[in-house]
Amino acid sequence: MPRAAGTSQGITLILLSMLPILAIAGLVADLPVLLEVFRDTPQHELLVPMVLTLPSLCIALFSSIAGVVADRWGRRPLLLLALAGFSLLGLAPLLFSSLTAVLASRFLVGLAEASILTCTNTLWGDYFPEDARRRWLGYQQMSGPVSNALLALAGGALATHHWASPFWLYLLGLPTLLLAFLFLHEPVRASSANSATTFAATHEQSTFPWHIARRIAPVTLGVSIVFFMLTIQQGRVFAALGVNSPALSGQLIMTVSLAAIAGAACFNALRRRPVAQLLSLGLGCYGVSYVGIWMAHSVPAGAVASALGQFASSIVLPALIAWTLTSFPPGHRGRGAGLWGAVFFAGQFVSAPLLTLLEHLADGLPTAFGFVGIAALIAAFTTLWIHREERT
Repeated sequence: MPRAAGTSQGITLILLSMLPILAIAGLVADLPVLLEVFRDTPQHELLVPMVLTLPSLCIALFSSIAGVVADRWGRRPLLLLALAGFSLLGLAPLLFSSLTAVLASRFLVGLAEASILTCTNTLWGDYFPEDARRRWLGYQQMSGPVSNALLALAGGALATHHWASPFWLYLLGLPTLLLAFLFLHEPVRASSANSATTFAATHEQSTFPWHIARRIAPVTLGVSIVFFMLTIQQGRVFAALGVNSPALSGQLIMTVSLAAIAGAACFNALRRRPVAQLLSLGLGCYGVSYVGIWMAHSVPAGAVASALGQFASSIVLPALIAWTLTSFPPGHRGRGAGLWGAVFFAGQFVSAPLLTLLEHLADGLPTAFGFVGIAALIAAFTTLWIHREERT
């Protein structure tokens, strides 16, 4: 008989979901220090930022493979192995003085993060029915801004002592590993008097539903591109409005990010709505936000517009995850979640060069955001119209 999931599993999965963001949130304050430490390394201006971004690239490249392993080998074994690797390999830069060695360790950490993200998202679908799953995903989004802020503050404080000190934050993976070992069980889809039908066996009985993937992947990529534009370029948005102090910019970014908590609460209140309506709402908020950034002529106006974008992020992200987990059958849920993670993080790398291209064409960052905002508004109305047409 499959074990029921409850609060212990939900809280553990929320804590697991915080680990992949550690590479950015916990190390972002360390970036100027790293640039100074490795200034004599050839191409250091290109290579040093990869200390932060390389794990995300690995998530984009290897999440699909992690999903295949999770479906065939099991969620729990892969997750526990990845958590151990995350903690030990995350600490590796403490032993190195070479940028090449640091980057090699970051690549391996990225492999672990791809497995953690894929298994965590898959277990949301395995453990909880749809309504409870959406509720927990809303709680996960509420915790995101708080964990980001705490990790950023801790990373900044540690960076004042030594360039490698922020990597001690990877020790957080060890208590999370213990919680996962104690509270997360391998899901069993069905059982009989003699044996249980595992996910691996289910995988062998059917082919992967590519028709579902072809529907989810392009929507995820498009939303991801819009999602990461503000996430990555928030500092430049405030700089374009005249904020020249990095400290003030950081305070503003932290303040507007709190709007994501309100967005998560909104998602929880509307979680029973169809995914198309939730995505339409989120894209509409993005559209107003980005057009607002375009039209803003003061820091307060830009902050309000940016806050609306943060609000939107906590609606579209759990909506996409919930849609993916509901759409794929249990036997292929790991691969489906892995494919989603790969496409979503691929959007991170498409987002920056696309915005740069638009910036050159539009002669300025605010105008480029305005163009993306108009496209988001069109996508919001189109999504809602298609949903209504399908219901009639």
